[in-house]
Amino acid sequence: MSGALLATLFARRGFEVDLYEQHGDPRLEEPRSLQSVDLTLGERARYTLAMSGLLEQVDALCTRVHGRLIHYRSGATRLQPYGTSDDDALYSVRRDRLRKCLLDAAQGNDKVRIHFNHALQDIDWEGNEVIFTTGGGRTPNSLRHTFEVLIGADGPVSSTRRALQQVTTVEPRESLLDSGYKAFSIPADENGGFRMDPDVLHVWPRGGHMLIAFPDIEGSFSVLLFLPRTGDHRMIWGFEQLDSWVRQKAFMQANFPDAVPLIPNLEAEFRDNPVGLMGSVRCKQWHFGGRALLIGDAAHTFVPFHGQGVNAAFEDCSALLELLDAGD
Repeated sequence: MSGALLATLFARRGFEVDLYEQHGDPRLEEPRSLQSVDLTLGERARYTLAMSGLLEQVDALCTRVHGRLIHYRSGATRLQPYGTSDDDALYSVRRDRLRKCLLDAAQGNDKVRIHFNHALQDIDWEGNEVIFTTGGGRTPNSLRHTFEVLIGADGPVSSTRRALQQVTTVEPRESLLDSGYKAFSIPADENGGFRMDPDVLHVWPRGGHMLIAFPDIEGSFSVLLFLPRTGDHRMIWGFEQLDSWVRQKAFMQANFPDAVPLIPNLEAEFRDNPVGLMGSVRCKQWHFGGRALLIGDAAHTFVPFHGQGVNAAFEDCSALLELLDAGD
């Protein structure tokens, strides 16, 4: 998403941009992935969206939340406001909707050319060429593209970062958490309304694990369970131990009794939705002279429950544009 947003920001300043994406056009896929992690946009992300002229469009896709509502096992709740005024809020948005909005904006500018199904294979630093494979299958094609400036916005498992290690001191530190996550969904009620308060982020903290529910504009909630991938049967439960519906149901009812009745497809979603992995990436250096740069998750990856990934990635874009506008 930071790559699509940065392409729009560059194009608005007169630069020509080729945007390469390893996968196909996500706008042609199913409307929603069950494993999609919803996002909360803060001021850092919204500042950059305002720079791009897209804030109003994105706000139409968001649900404004002014605090987190803590759910206790007893059924009691407690509100923790995000600030002291009505202006202190976060904006919950579905990842697929935000991604579509950013791609539409980039594609709508005649200075941006988007190339899907192009996987980065290598970078020829002497010739200033990027080498892609296209077509997939047993007979992939090789394509070279000359660049003046190369920006890698290709996520936590960044091929650009790997190629940069050939020519500069990136020194990435990659760590995988012992915990993972699984997605569930709370649908709207029979009248299309919310089954819980839509003005807050719902959190069920339970020490070593927790449940979070993000409100969506169509009346539903996207739910994420964070849990160790492996535990034991006595003190710590992990996804590996929740290997049957009997155990899954007992675990959810014991820890999140008020949430279970709201998730009608809990058994099927436990069975069908994969366990997502979480990790972090830190780099000593993000750039190679004036020729190449890493932004977003390629440069610094945060675990999703910190809620900083998209905000930091979008802030990279605004920080870079402010440097360019200052003539540095």
